[in-house]
Amino acid sequence: MLKELSKVLNIKWTICIIIFIIIVPIIINYFLLTWRFTGIWFIPGVQGNYDDWLGYFSNYSGGIIGGIVAFLIAWSQIKSQAKEKEIEAINAERKTLLKVQYELKKIKYEFDSLKMAEIEDETVIIPQVSLDIRELNPTNWADLGELRNAELFFELMEIEDFYKQFRKDLLNDIFDLEITKGRIEDQLNNHFSSNDKRNWKLEEESIRIGNTLLVLKRSREYYWVQFREKRDKINEISENLEREIIKINEEIGPLSIN
Repeated sequence: MLKELSKVLNIKWTICIIIFIIIVPIIINYFLLTWRFTGIWFIPGVQGNYDDWLGYFSNYSGGIIGGIVAFLIAWSQIKSQAKEKEIEAINAERKTLLKVQYELKKIKYEFDSLKMAEIEDETVIIPQVSLDIRELNPTNWADLGELRNAELFFELMEIEDFYKQFRKDLLNDIFDLEITKGRIEDQLNNHFSSNDKRNWKLEEESIRIGNTLLVLKRSREYYWVQFREKRDKINEISENLEREIIKINEEIGPLSIN
């Protein structure tokens, strides 16, 4: 609709300019140069002869044509530069999408691996040991602001943030902490059985590890529930990203490697 309106306005402006070009000499002749008083009213006449007006129109039309040509050249250059900048921006967006696409494949691989790790004897469990999944490359995520699709932008931001937090949580070894806490409790039991004074240091350490374990277990449960949701969502995000890349390829052509 906007394009159609723009075409109509351009046609109207073109007609107005042509009328203006034609009417200016008439206005100059009849209203400025040749008004004569007849005794009753003023009437216009024609000032100058055929050769004078022919020379005037030659200069007048030449100036107009030269101005129009200069305007069209400048306008064409401006449009060309604007189009080049637009293509550069779209191409930058495509490169960002391709880099993020690689990162999503990495995330999907790690998610699939974790899916296998949580199954033991056909029972779904939440691993308590430390699991080191691959780290994301910050460079590949740095230019998400280039994306024009706001929905895809927020989806990718969300999956990136979750993966970072999830990876950080997985590095915590809950099982190892439980072993450490068990050893401390054994030391405390042996200490009490010998009727020695209370070992406040060991008791504080046992309480500290117990609180840490509580926090880590809740965090692991929370992120594991989120992980199950995200691993199902990752395929949808990947498909949306692939559609954006295809759309850009259709818009400006395939990516060329110089």
